[in-house]
Amino acid sequence: MKLVKKIRKKIQKIKFNRYLVTIEKGIFEDLLNLRLNYLLKSDSDLNIDIIVLSKDRTIQLHALLATKEIFASNCNSVNVIYTTSSVSHSKSYDTLKKLFPYVNFIKEKAFKSDLIELLTISGSSKIMFICDDQFFKEPIDFHKIAKFNPYLFCFSLNRGIDTTRNIGIEQKLPDFLPDVIDDDNILCWRWADSKESPDWAYPLSVGGVVFSRPEMLGLLKLIDFKGPNSLEGYLQNFLRIFSPRYGLCFKNSILGSIPANIVSSESKCKTLNTYSTDELLSKWNDGYRIKYEDFFHRNWDDLLFEKFNFEKRNNS
Repeated sequence: MKLVKKIRKKIQKIKFNRYLVTIEKGIFEDLLNLRLNYLLKSDSDLNIDIIVLSKDRTIQLHALLATKEIFASNCNSVNVIYTTSSVSHSKSYDTLKKLFPYVNFIKEKAFKSDLIELLTISGSSKIMFICDDQFFKEPIDFHKIAKFNPYLFCFSLNRGIDTTRNIGIEQKLPDFLPDVIDDDNILCWRWADSKESPDWAYPLSVGGVVFSRPEMLGLLKLIDFKGPNSLEGYLQNFLRIFSPRYGLCFKNSILGSIPANIVSSESKCKTLNTYSTDELLSKWNDGYRIKYEDFFHRNWDDLLFEKFNFEKRNNS
């Protein structure tokens, strides 16, 4: 209860940027009341929706969805909002739909409105964005992470003691806080205290962090974005309302990522440039898949600079 009071006190002092309040004062007030009220209630809804953001990465998305089936349990729904740059890439997603009929594939019309509509009709209290070049490498029960109040904690599946670097960046681990969470396999830190390690001070990521669905829906209505990269960029406007929260992660990261290529003109992220999207499309059309078993139970840091191995798909 002391932790709730401490964070509640911090949140009461937080204000949005003035221009956002002026434009959407009603939404601002609703979000503020939503946060303050949610901090005091017990949330029994353990449902989390996964929302995958994808473009021209069929073979990488296949690795994500296949490893999700292997390692992830108790996820409420899996949704893929995707766009393509050519007819060939579009047809490759049609093949993927047949392999994963339970996945809700949404062909992008207008990214912002598509995403807002999806969050509006969702029946879950929490959501998690995942990038299409990520994959599951460790077991995860979504009910276990859904029990944590997202207004107190931002639970990340791509953090762990095995995540000490990014491309071109070495990062030290944060000072983990003992006795906050009664689970020896879960680490806790404060996002606001880790500014010297960018990934450990970055809760508003579209790659593997649990958010409140109503809160995220309200934030999306306040910003103007056209794709996943500008979405993540504009979400940083709200960093001040997330930094006081505590970060949670398992000792070893659940998700892995191999940044093999870049697909968005919005993105300035560094990649390995090991494969073009058209090269990987050719592999997919020839009946291959990424040999994702090579990634299982590996450290994030070790996987970051890996190259893919391929093998024939059995189900196509």
